Amino acid sequence: MCADHGDPREVAAAIRAQLPMTPGTLTSTMSRADHRVGLFLRELTRNGVRPLPGFSASTHPQLISADSLHGGDHATIGAAFGWLIRLQLVDQPQLIEAQIGRDLLPPHIQITLWKLDRWINSRRELTEPRDLERVAIVLAWCEQLFRAGPAALLPCPLLHLRADAGPADLLDLVPDPLVDQLAQLGTLAATELLAPFSAARRVRLGCPLGRQPIAADADMVVEDVLLELKCTQGVIRAAGRTFCLGVDLIRQLLGYLLLDREDDLGAQSVGVYAARFGLLWTMPADELITAVSGRPGDLTAWREAFGMLWNTA
Repeated sequence: MCADHGDPREVAAAIRAQLPMTPGTLTSTMSRADHRVGLFLRELTRNGVRPLPGFSASTHPQLISADSLHGGDHATIGAAFGWLIRLQLVDQPQLIEAQIGRDLLPPHIQITLWKLDRWINSRRELTEPRDLERVAIVLAWCEQLFRAGPAALLPCPLLHLRADAGPADLLDLVPDPLVDQLAQLGTLAATELLAPFSAARRVRLGCPLGRQPIAADADMVVEDVLLELKCTQGVIRAAGRTFCLGVDLIRQLLGYLLLDREDDLGAQSVGVYAARFGLLWTMPADELITAVSGRPGDLTAWREAFGMLWNTA
């Protein structure tokens, strides 16, 4: 532990003296007490996360239930919601995660997916109600292949596509219950997420962060807010389900900021949108660091210290 060290550099130096550096992702290391990144983020959040200004779980009950979903549908909807927001914020969003995932599929399916890309960029063919939701779910299936690799291939619905199929047939593979669920989340987000950022001129999507040995990718940066989208069901309370800002989520947000050591994203605040609750919460990064660490909220100083964890000098 580094309880006696107040300066971020002293925290980093003490951790370096205790543990070797091993590679991994932010999400796999951020809560580990036996990893430099995890121990650093534990020290950064030593004061805990409750209460945080501007957030009250009791005032945000669940508005859209996930009870109709089964098995892997939960993960699919989470990824699809991210794609739906991207498709609405940017006319021609980058499709990198989905495009990498499709390389695992048979050639005839890859060809159809490339044709769908042209539909996405032009939008002319997307004329049927909820076509955009269906596109988002197809992209989510491809992203799941990218994230999980061949393990996600066998249950992938895209494998049912005929050799002579076109993009319209691809969209027909999407089950109506998934479309209905995503449409509900999208309708709520239109007022609670998209409307507050309707005047935004600066939007970055699918933001890769960090280099070896630690890497991560944030959902998006809108203006100067690094924003994470969550489709979780929250926790069960006496009055029903509610969304909570847990310590792991705060560590994830702070980890994103610290990995952006050159400030390429220009994020000065962090935020969360809880899709099932219609909840948008944001907070300046320096204020958040002060609240959870009990130390001065100097983002630059903490970034420099974080980089010391794997610097050899």
